[in-house]
Amino acid sequence: MTTLWLIRHGEAHVNHANPDGTYSLIDRQGLTERGVEQASLLRDRLVREDVQPDVVITSSFLRAQQTASIVCEGLGVTPLVSDELQEWRPGDGAEVIPMGEALGSWNRILAGHDHDVRMTPGSEPHNELLTRADRALTQVTDDHAERTDLAFTHGGI
Repeated sequence: MTTLWLIRHGEAHVNHANPDGTYSLIDRQGLTERGVEQASLLRDRLVREDVQPDVVITSSFLRAQQTASIVCEGLGVTPLVSDELQEWRPGDGAEVIPMGEALGSWNRILAGHDHDVRMTPGSEPHNELLTRADRALTQVTDDHAERTDLAFTHGGI
């Protein structure tokens, strides 16, 4: 049997509104101090529980890579990086949007609406994110059957 652990990254700066009331679509700062602490606590737990992954894969977004790096240093493994495990892709051009606009879009998606709508020009609609993530996670488990896999990814996945 394959065991797949889906691990959301630690708290990141991009999870918070900017001081000017906008929301950053691009992760340039990575984890907060609290996020580093969360990743360290997870590392300690997995070491204590003697989790020995055969494969570790991480989203290429900074916050997921930082979380994976902190955890993996305690497990003695090196994560593979995958663009396919990224969270929603914002597209080119837009770096920030008003926080109210971001929250409104996410609330409509959570309510079951707007799954094919692009939040910003060139961005990935929610349905495309889900299709991409499903394909990537299926590939991981197919390629590593009968193993323990850790996947560092995002809340949307």
